[in-house]
Amino acid sequence: MRSNRIRSTYQRRVLDWLADGGGTVTEVSRALSIRVPHASAALKQLRESGDVVRDDASLRGSRYRLSSQGLSRLESDGLARLNDLVRWPPPPGAAGVVLAREGSMLLLGYASQPAGPLLGLPERPMDDESGVLLNSNGNEGESSNWRWAVQRGDGPVWWDLETMRRSSPPNEPSPTTLTAWMERPKVIGIVRARLLDEDNPWPLGVGSWFSPLPTGFWPELPQALRDGDVAIGHAGNSGPLVSPRGGIHAKLGRRIDRSVIVNGIGSNAILMVDGDLIGLPL
Repeated sequence: MRSNRIRSTYQRRVLDWLADGGGTVTEVSRALSIRVPHASAALKQLRESGDVVRDDASLRGSRYRLSSQGLSRLESDGLARLNDLVRWPPPPGAAGVVLAREGSMLLLGYASQPAGPLLGLPERPMDDESGVLLNSNGNEGESSNWRWAVQRGDGPVWWDLETMRRSSPPNEPSPTTLTAWMERPKVIGIVRARLLDEDNPWPLGVGSWFSPLPTGFWPELPQALRDGDVAIGHAGNSGPLVSPRGGIHAKLGRRIDRSVIVNGIGSNAILMVDGDLIGLPL
């Protein structure tokens, strides 16, 4: 696949944000903290180039979304950054590298399969030369030295660095010797992610390699996910309890999904539901 960076910062930020579902000019402006005229101009340029489509061109406040061309352009931008920044092999034991970042929005390249959609990110980059082997006995650090991010989209898209074509993820366990690490497949998975604690800057810059979470270690969750009254589960199934602040909301389009939620609601919960949903066939 051909790889070309998106030179306009505004256009790249807008395309990246629209990849999560689309929105109006006002929503783009508010989400990206850019002035409405700048957001409008970027969307106009992207629509004229065919990267963005507008649902109803005759109405103010209509929604913009990515076209297939825009999605390909965003993917091509990620490949170009991967090609420019990644030199093989990665530092020993590295989890991934920062390919791009705009505020809380991140583009990460993973050398190994992430454990799940919740990503633990350290506050300090790895040493590019020595790295840290995954089975070393170094200090695991305190929870304040790590941050949480969450994957956006369906997860890693894996690329072969030699052919620049899509590839399968590495299927071997993470190497525990330097020789095995040097000989591992030249494959990187691109992940779009978002920092959960948006008000707390993450100090790693573009091109920085970072280490994985130590086995069995979980960073402290952002306060908004741990000071609620009700726990809804464990982060990563075995991590800390998640007790979000405020209510949990979902918009479910399929009747079967809504029925599953209604039938599985807790016995002590307050339930408000459309009466037409009850008793109708799925």
